[in-house]
Amino acid sequence: IREQYDLKEIDLTLESEIPKLDLIIVARPVRSWPLADKYKLDQFIMNGGRVMFFIDNLLVDMSQVSATDYYAQPVAHGLDDLLFRYGIRINPDLVQDAVSLPFPVVTGTEAGRSQITPLEWPMIPLINTYADHPATRNLDASLFRFVSSIDTIKAVGVTKKILASTSPYTRVVTSPVRVSTSDLREQLNPELFNKGSVPVGVLLEGKFTSLFKNRFKYDL
Repeated sequence: IREQYDLKEIDLTLESEIPKLDLIIVARPVRSWPLADKYKLDQFIMNGGRVMFFIDNLLVDMSQVSATDYYAQPVAHGLDDLLFRYGIRINPDLVQDAVSLPFPVVTGTEAGRSQITPLEWPMIPLINTYADHPATRNLDASLFRFVSSIDTIKAVGVTKKILASTSPYTRVVTSPVRVSTSDLREQLNPELFNKGSVPVGVLLEGKFTSLFKNRFKYDL
């Protein structure tokens, strides 16, 4: 990316307003966004700025997934109201896809050594269903780790295009979601993967309505 773009980190708490940029990437927030920072981001979008949101609604600690009673933890990032106003809702769930990445799991021992077998893990889907759009055209399969489903919401003036979807053999598990590699040793029931394709990436374009419309600035 650095070969074609200038990248830098921005601390919105130190900025009176967002400087002129081509794009902002909101990458996996794990803390609640202060209202004042959401206002700066919102105004950046209202003035024609582009933003890419990469959000985990449920967080998985890979160091814990070998336990049998580990559950994905909800993330209070505080961006739900902003995204809802723009036209999408990221659900508190995890998508399981029969088209997934093999994950190495200890399945036994032999001569005192652990035997590791790669087993399909539906919570790490390989996404290969894309829209015919410049952002996704000619993409190979993409790895999505512990991704949530996305719903589109009516938003006047905003068009939605589903850029990436799971395969037709999908299951959606709502929170609380147990995440354990011990489940991989069990035979998957194909009848459970009957949800059909589920959106996991959405493009929003158009004239957006500010989350802060008709609100006084001193409320921030």
